[in-house]
Amino acid sequence: DEDITLSCQEGQAIVFRHDLMDYTYLPEGKQVAMQAWIFREQQAGECNLSQPELMAYADVIEEIPRGPLYGNNGKSIDNMAFATRIPGMVNSPEGYWTALCNGYDGVIRIPLTRWDHDFYWQPEPDIAAAMGKAYVQHMGLTDNDTQMFCFDNEFFGITEEEVTMIDPPARCSLEVGYDCLYRSGWTKPLLKGASVIVVMGCANGEFEQHQMNQWRMPINTRTKECTNMGCTSARLHYCLGMVGRSASVETACSSSLTAISLMHTHMRPDQSGQMKLAGKQEKYGMGMGANGHFDPFYMIGLCGAKMLTIQGRCFTFDQSGDGFVRGEGQAAMYYKQSDGEDLARLAMLCGTCMNQDGRSASLTA
Repeated sequence: DEDITLSCQEGQAIVFRHDLMDYTYLPEGKQVAMQAWIFREQQAGECNLSQPELMAYADVIEEIPRGPLYGNNGKSIDNMAFATRIPGMVNSPEGYWTALCNGYDGVIRIPLTRWDHDFYWQPEPDIAAAMGKAYVQHMGLTDNDTQMFCFDNEFFGITEEEVTMIDPPARCSLEVGYDCLYRSGWTKPLLKGASVIVVMGCANGEFEQHQMNQWRMPINTRTKECTNMGCTSARLHYCLGMVGRSASVETACSSSLTAISLMHTHMRPDQSGQMKLAGKQEKYGMGMGANGHFDPFYMIGLCGAKMLTIQGRCFTFDQSGDGFVRGEGQAAMYYKQSDGEDLARLAMLCGTCMNQDGRSASLTA
């Protein structure tokens, strides 16, 4: 289709049919663009709950679980900021949006700076399984020098001796967590004594295995504390002087989603008709996720189960999809309980739910 440029003069309005065309707004000077819904006539086959055709199903409809009762008291849980440190040098919300717009996934061939993957790689899946090797050679990896292994320990009051023993994703989560809080208007002086719930999603601490097997350095009295995933969320409170609840959860690939759900449980506004899930609802909260890959052995296990794609890319919603690609990184999302509509919010967390479907196709399905 050919692009058409329309000039708008003073006192003139141009109306676009969004259902028929796309447009790009390029203002010069003081101009205003307004967007509104214009409802069309109901088409054949469309129906709504007030029509007689659906009255026969009224009892069934009443059994559908109700959504969150937001609106009864005017309060909501709003996402005010987020921060990222993920593959592709994506270290800010602006960088994240740029990566999405350009369809960039950050997946690369595993470099020698992590391990010599040629030693563990066999391209034929069946042969790889028999040899105890991986049939994939791609992962979503952050940059070693500027993302994973750089850390300002003095800012958080951590000694050089201690910081070398802390799990790298846990270290990075301190910086990403503070970045997220800072984008929300918090500073170190304001955070001291502030009540903020932090729930961290952690998955498969590969660095801990290295430390406990003395692959990197000898074990000492601080090794277990520095590598324990349970300390990851508490460390942010400790370093910044915050109070409030903290927790670390590990539910494999859903760890970060689980963290957000648990955080929401402790922040959800009290509503009549809903069970009270916590003794005190927190006003501020942050859900986080951190992961890092430092050896090939967990990948080899996933290849044995044929969970990873042999193509080196995820093809979501595509019939050619044959598995997923592993990735690493850290991210944080800050929420607050708002009274009324907060125009500064990025999104509203309407509801969360966790469930296990019991005995199904397999433990992981």
